[in-house]
Amino acid sequence: MSDFIIIDSDEVHFNSAFQNAFIMPEKGKITGTGGATLKGKKVCIDGDETSVKVQNVTYISPPYVDGKCTLLIDKLGNDQVADHTNSNQKKVILKGTVFDAVFEVTKPGIDPAGNLDPNLMYSGGTGFFKTNNTKFKGT
Repeated sequence: MSDFIIIDSDEVHFNSAFQNAFIMPEKGKITGTGGATLKGKKVCIDGDETSVKVQNVTYISPPYVDGKCTLLIDKLGNDQVADHTNSNQKKVILKGTVFDAVFEVTKPGIDPAGNLDPNLMYSGGTGFFKTNNTKFKGT
């Protein structure tokens, strides 16, 4: 499989639906730490997905509303890590289709009775990369 290589500052988009919760769709940026560069920016390598942290995002998990959270990439999709293309002896990250996402609650939502959301984390979300690299592919 061949796909575009993700580079430093590429956009990371999170979809709104999580398991038992919803966010306002948000985007962040990924930081590349690979040794190679494309368009003057470092390529992203396996592990760079942990650099993505989108903070102060509003979430709801009925009946809880007005919560705040931090979005994170939980796991890259199978088609988002190159089989053969490396930088710094690590596989590069590819655009692929979707990754798994989670969010950590930073301010619990509240229900109509005034109770706080007891959950500290929500999983079951997804997201995708939007790259500025339209020339170089990895395999």
